[in-house]
Amino acid sequence: MPKKPSYEEMEQRIKELEQVEYKLKTAEKALRESEERYKNFFDNSLAGLFRSRLSDGMFIEINSNAAEQLGLSVEEVVEKVHYTDLYQKPDQRKELISKLKQDGEVHGFETDLKLSDGRDVTLSISVKAYPDKDYMEGAVIDITERKLAENALKESEFNYRTLFDNSPDLIISFNTEGNFLDLKVHDHRPSRHFLFRRQQYKCQLKLDTQ
Repeated sequence: MPKKPSYEEMEQRIKELEQVEYKLKTAEKALRESEERYKNFFDNSLAGLFRSRLSDGMFIEINSNAAEQLGLSVEEVVEKVHYTDLYQKPDQRKELISKLKQDGEVHGFETDLKLSDGRDVTLSISVKAYPDKDYMEGAVIDITERKLAENALKESEFNYRTLFDNSPDLIISFNTEGNFLDLKVHDHRPSRHFLFRRQQYKCQLKLDTQ
């Protein structure tokens, strides 16, 4: 028959159980506080934050900033929208997954999306993959306006260069400080060629008569 514990032993055992219970409650409180801090940061961040499944692109979590960039509310996105359905170019998804498999994370990856309201947007995403948990999480930035400005600038430069190269007139370009930038001469005489050397503040002209 087992020996009955003494009063002192029972008292010691109770103290040990109380200490374990205290540690558990302290750990649970710390966990709750940590989760609350994370949720507050996630929900109120000025950056668009999200988490989506690697397997099918379903959004698991998203904050209001990221949802707004998709033209939707948080409730309309979570567990209802697949990121994969938004791609204008499916090959971008394949490239993203390939980079994640290789490096585990991607920064500044540009994706062209077609939103449910019909808008075309370009988003830059930086994500880290967690293959064992089948999700990736990261931040997203709407760079549509920047891309439109870049494309407009390229088109403007192309139009300028086309006009510059095909103009029959003498064209000399200077910057706002008066420094020589470029010169275009239209000369139909094949034996006479103008050779130019660009220098700061001046342009030297040499006439080749050979």
